[in-house]
Amino acid sequence: MSLKALLLSAFAVLFMWPGSAASAHAEFLASDPPDGATLTEQIDTVTLAFSGEVATIGEGFTALDSTGTLTAASIESTVDGAEWRIGFDRPPTGSVVVRWEVKAPDAHPFTGSIGFSVPGSPAGSEAAAAVTEEALREFARTETSSPQLLGAVGRIIGIAGVMLSIGALAFAGLVVRGYPSLVARVMYWVRRTALLIPLGAAVEFVAQIGQVGSVGGVVFSTFGVALGLRVAGGMLLLMQAPLSGPPVPTAAPTGERLLVAAGHVALPRPAETCETDLVVPSTSPDGTASLAAVAMLVGAFLFDGHTVTEGSRVLTGLFDAVHVLAGAVWVGGVAMLAVVLWSFRAELAPAEQARVVLRFSTIAAVAVVGVAIGGIVLAITILDGVSDLWSTQWGRALAAKTALAAVAGACGAYNHRMLIPDLERGFSPSSTLDQIRVIVAVEVTALLLLLAVTGWLVGASS
Repeated sequence: MSLKALLLSAFAVLFMWPGSAASAHAEFLASDPPDGATLTEQIDTVTLAFSGEVATIGEGFTALDSTGTLTAASIESTVDGAEWRIGFDRPPTGSVVVRWEVKAPDAHPFTGSIGFSVPGSPAGSEAAAAVTEEALREFARTETSSPQLLGAVGRIIGIAGVMLSIGALAFAGLVVRGYPSLVARVMYWVRRTALLIPLGAAVEFVAQIGQVGSVGGVVFSTFGVALGLRVAGGMLLLMQAPLSGPPVPTAAPTGERLLVAAGHVALPRPAETCETDLVVPSTSPDGTASLAAVAMLVGAFLFDGHTVTEGSRVLTGLFDAVHVLAGAVWVGGVAMLAVVLWSFRAELAPAEQARVVLRFSTIAAVAVVGVAIGGIVLAITILDGVSDLWSTQWGRALAAKTALAAVAGACGAYNHRMLIPDLERGFSPSSTLDQIRVIVAVEVTALLLLLAVTGWLVGASS
């Protein structure tokens, strides 16, 4: 069996892996006593409720009160693992903080804490000095650990690779078709950005093991399925053609529209404007392998993140796929448009550059609509209310992502409504293209920052 066939078989197995509604991030829901409560009588147990099944990792459940560390005499959970009851060896006194370190079934870990106060005061001033209010606040603080930061870096690398490679692949097939040298240059970037996918997956895998503490706990989880799909999809893209250097312009006879020699194809150019032609190896993506790779990479998002725990699994997954695929076409397409406009500005006639811009403009408009529809539906599904946009980590990241998308969208809209009509009318194409290059550069910058925020968003607690 060839490596490509093996990867396609792995895709079929992984994509059909059964998932449940509990197979993504869990979140803290409530506690008894509630966070911030002031009680009138002493207690010896605390109950914590989560949105789905969780399991303890690291230190698990720990507590501290005004007299010192509380020891958990008993820890019990319900059958579904969503509610935990912690019994202490003595009644807490004064200010109390309970902290947890747990993981969801998809192996994503998360930490948190609650605080409340109970009657009584520390026995003796020496004990009181040992556990100050500042010490309690420090204990309650759940800072991001090194493995969590490493995991965020891996997600950003991997998501950037997915979005850029899929978008570049679409750009090669839909925008620069008929221009062999441009297809070759874009496919060069497809393979280069695809390298980021297994690299990001490897970094995430190591980081997840560092948090969960078990290789099997990561591999045999929906998160492991997501990583497997990404690696398989990335490998298929890397197998599209050998990893060689970028196409290099070489001289060709003046006035020739098409040059074919020794298996090389030149870019068609108007004879009257042609000084040199681009001679590059002819290359094109394998349609079946490319579609399988895209399906794997998009499908991986259905096994990781927040979307599979909210609403209808089928509908939420559908809108998630639309959001990811449309976003990739937009982000990767804009990046490749910048490559074409800046790298080929001297070799490609203004009329041909304008044709590429016009082709992508139509595709980008459809992609932006898909991004907006998918994003709005997912936000409504995941957020409990508008206040979550500033009161939760996930909401704040979403607000930042939306702001960056608005900047990029404004750049695209300006090109589409103000500059592209000038290209269609043939009004000063060189000057108009110079303006488009600058706007596209700004749009690419905003979209690359958006990818970084998206990587953080996938792992953030909602």
